[in-house]
Amino acid sequence: MEDIIKTVCPSVTEQVSGISLKNADSKPISIDNPISVVVMSRGNFMSKAIMTLPLGFVKKIVDGMSRGMELSSEDREAYFREYVNIFFGRFISAINKKTGRPSRFVIPVVLKGMYQETAESFYKNQVEVGFAADDQGMQITMKYDVLPDYGGIE
Repeated sequence: MEDIIKTVCPSVTEQVSGISLKNADSKPISIDNPISVVVMSRGNFMSKAIMTLPLGFVKKIVDGMSRGMELSSEDREAYFREYVNIFFGRFISAINKKTGRPSRFVIPVVLKGMYQETAESFYKNQVEVGFAADDQGMQITMKYDVLPDYGGIE
């Protein structure tokens, strides 16, 4: 799981924004003006991913995607949502190839601030991956289960 995140996230980020990410400590000391993205998946691979990054890094990603073009705040939000959709789309595609079973992610939720878990997690596995670019960083926490493959009811 960790290897897939470490491959897909830097690849997508570089491709869409031109920003080169490096693996970093998964626990940034502090994130100024944090933005949290929560994405869940359903199917054979059940997960909850939390991506946390500073607003300044979100702006940098969007500026890279738009090639510095002046954008309204609505367009900036749409660009960032597209970045998230591309990343998680490629991530779930890689998972589907690995498991050989279909799963899909649900519409991501973007929140201002640090995401606070409100219920006890029922996922059996968890990985945390950190990335850095210049003086900015992001953290992805993935909680997940891979359900057993049942052949169906006969």
